[in-house]
Amino acid sequence: MKVIESARLDYANVLIDMPMIWCEWSYAVLTKSDHIVLVTRLTVPALRQARRQMEMMKQESLGNIPLFVVANQVEGGFLAKGITKQTAKMFLAAPSTPSSRMPRRCKRRPTPACR
Repeated sequence: MKVIESARLDYANVLIDMPMIWCEWSYAVLTKSDHIVLVTRLTVPALRQARRQMEMMKQESLGNIPLFVVANQVEGGFLAKGITKQTAKMFLAAPSTPSSRMPRRCKRRPTPACR
């Protein structure tokens, strides 16, 4: 933590690339954060992991820190495949229940070969 505090004195912005799976120092770093950027992909497993991380942040009283979700490796245009940004947004924002699942009709966009 001393390294982070030292960097904060010298730089206006300090970005810390943390492991996807939290480790023992993750909570300490997150509590000192001004903002949290959660990077995910538009796949079912990645969105489930992002949702679990968001829920963990709320459980650990980190919900007051502004959170930004960034989707990485997103293909756009008519060649886009996979989950839409709107579906991902709805899934991440929906209240969690033990049976939370992505709606079957929204799981994937049809690929050009399937249309």
